[in-house]
Amino acid sequence: MRFSTYYLTYMNSGAWQVRRRRALDRAGHRCQLCGKARWLHVHHVSYDHLGHERDIDLTVLCRECHMLYTWYSRLKRLIAWVGRVTRWIVYGQ
Repeated sequence: MRFSTYYLTYMNSGAWQVRRRRALDRAGHRCQLCGKARWLHVHHVSYDHLGHERDIDLTVLCRECHMLYTWYSRLKRLIAWVGRVTRWIVYGQ
């Protein structure tokens, strides 16, 4: 996956570290899916407010849950794409 220069710069900034720490504190330093307290990542649920995230734009996930969430999201997009292509092939739409 490729990231923009802005994203990479922001993820290394003090502003991101403050938001990340706040998200971890809100979650009690635990994965919000499985409750583990190790290898925590702060995941962007939405990138709509990148650089000015609201609390609801971020969630705390352990490494394993983050990986599963990412693959699940990619699979959903793939299934939607296959559906669109199939409709286009079958119905010409």
